[in-house]
Amino acid sequence: MTIPTPAQALLARTRSTIARRRMAAALAGLGFLLALAAVLPLVTDAMTALPEAVRRFAIPLWLLGTLLGLSALIMMARRWVPPASEAARLAEDAGEDHSRVLSTALALEAMPGVLAAAGARRLGERLEPERVLRALPRSRAGRWLGGVLAVAAFAGVLHLLIPSFFPIVVPRFTDPRGDHPPFSLSTVAWVQTPLRVRSGDAARFEATIAGPAAAQGLELRARPPGGGPEQALTMFQIGPGHFAGELAGVSTPLEVWAVGGGTRTRYHQLGVDLVPVLNRLDVALHSPRYARLDDESRRLRAGELADLAALPGSSLVLTPAANRPLAALLVARDGGPAERLPL
Repeated sequence: MTIPTPAQALLARTRSTIARRRMAAALAGLGFLLALAAVLPLVTDAMTALPEAVRRFAIPLWLLGTLLGLSALIMMARRWVPPASEAARLAEDAGEDHSRVLSTALALEAMPGVLAAAGARRLGERLEPERVLRALPRSRAGRWLGGVLAVAAFAGVLHLLIPSFFPIVVPRFTDPRGDHPPFSLSTVAWVQTPLRVRSGDAARFEATIAGPAAAQGLELRARPPGGGPEQALTMFQIGPGHFAGELAGVSTPLEVWAVGGGTRTRYHQLGVDLVPVLNRLDVALHSPRYARLDDESRRLRAGELADLAALPGSSLVLTPAANRPLAALLVARDGGPAERLPL
């Protein structure tokens, strides 16, 4: 086993020390960038309500950046170890060795002969390894770690000042396709939401808003569940921070939400009962010519019965009005079975 000379030992320790400090700086720098990349999209989303198409790729891109960063650090690991000549120069500069004792000692060790070895040994005795290592350029890891701490402190202060910030914003990235309203200092919540309405009927919705934007009111919006054109209407105030709005003539299922104060309610799925409802039935009885009787007409509401006396040869005209187009009517006469009459 070969025992290294003082010059060789100092050179090896210098190279390893510089490599460790460079590695620490690189890791700390990567940590700072990752911390910043984790917090910055959250703040941006809170300020601008990023669309789903952007939020969907935020976490995958962050993970990809982490993987690429670690891979780059691994690939650059060998470059962190400086060449012998650079390490010797850095050690001499750190030790303020203007005579270049370390470089000279290493050069003599490479020469054959007793005199060269003796000269290298004498020069090696003049070296001060501990002082040189302490004086080597410091790592920049401290600065990067300070940046990481600053980002962490910012996140902590933000959580203390606005406790709802992270619970609202983070799910918008972890579940970008979910129903997560954007962040706002105001809150909007449903009070009344019908689950289903009969086709053609109106649907009434009520919601509340609390916070700095409560005076701005609310807007009711609706669209088909699969996407499509939106309809919007201003909700009217029925109490402090309490608003109501009606969607008239609902004939298809809708996705409904209320907007105000930079945020919204959760989406509500409004269903439509497709079973036709008979609103009224106009009945016209036309007597035969031989009877010389006036025509008789009645308008029946839902649930009413008609008692008509008809002579042989009379004609009966039925005109229904329903909330949906009808294909036929089922008519029962004199307590008999219902008869299907196409329209």
